[in-house]
Amino acid sequence: MGDFNIDLLKSEISDYSQNFLLSLQCYSFFPVIDKPTRVYNNSATLIDNIFLNRFDHKISGGNIVSDISDHYSQFCFIHSLIPKNFTAKHKIRDYSNFSEECFINDVLDTDWDNSMTYGSVDKCFSSFYNKFNKLINKHAPLKILSRRKAKQFSKPWITKGLRKSIKIKNRLFYSGDISKYKLYRNRIVTLSRLSKRLYYEAYFTTNLRNVKKTWEGINELLNRQRNRKNSISPSTL
Repeated sequence: MGDFNIDLLKSEISDYSQNFLLSLQCYSFFPVIDKPTRVYNNSATLIDNIFLNRFDHKISGGNIVSDISDHYSQFCFIHSLIPKNFTAKHKIRDYSNFSEECFINDVLDTDWDNSMTYGSVDKCFSSFYNKFNKLINKHAPLKILSRRKAKQFSKPWITKGLRKSIKIKNRLFYSGDISKYKLYRNRIVTLSRLSKRLYYEAYFTTNLRNVKKTWEGINELLNRQRNRKNSISPSTL
C-alpha cells in the first residue's frame, strides 16, 4: 500500500500504467481501490492504492475524504472468521519396518474363506476389510505427523529428495555454520521453486480439457482451497 504515483485510471491508454499493473498481476496482486484518490482542481487521479493477493475472504475498501491533504486516505476491510482451534491429526503409514515377506505370509495364513460365508455382500466385504486392515496396521501402523511434516506432505511438489535436503538444511542451521546453512538453504529454495513449476506445468497439461481440475489447480496456486478436515491420505508415503 502507498502512493505509487502511477495513475491506474490511465491503464488502458498509458503503457507505463498498464505495465505497472501487469507486473503486479504476475504475482497475483490486484488493487482494492478503483476510485480517484487525489482530486485537485479539475484533475482526478488514482495514484494511491492497496494491493492484495488473497481473495479467499470478503474484501471491501475505499477512500476517506478529508481536507488534511489533497490525497485521500485509503482503507481496506478483510472480513474473516476467527478460525477454530484445529485439532485434527495428520496420519500416514509407517513403512520403516515393513517386511514384504512377513506381510505376504500373514496374508496367506489368514482364513479368508470365512469372510465369504455371510449372506450379505456388505457383511462379506466388511469382514474382509477388517481382516485386511488389521494386517496393514500390524505391518505398517499409522503414525501422527508433526505440523511441519504435515505441511510438507500437503505440497505434492516437495519430493522425497527435497524432504531429505530439508532435514540436512535444518541440521546445518543448528550446527552454527551460518554460511553453509545459507548456501544450502538458497539451493533448496531454488529447487523447490523449480519442482513446483514443473509439477503445475505437468498438472495443467494433463488436465488441459478438464475445466474442474484446471480451476482446482488455479485455486491451489492462489491459496483458495476449501477447508478440509484432513488433506493427507492415510496411505501417503
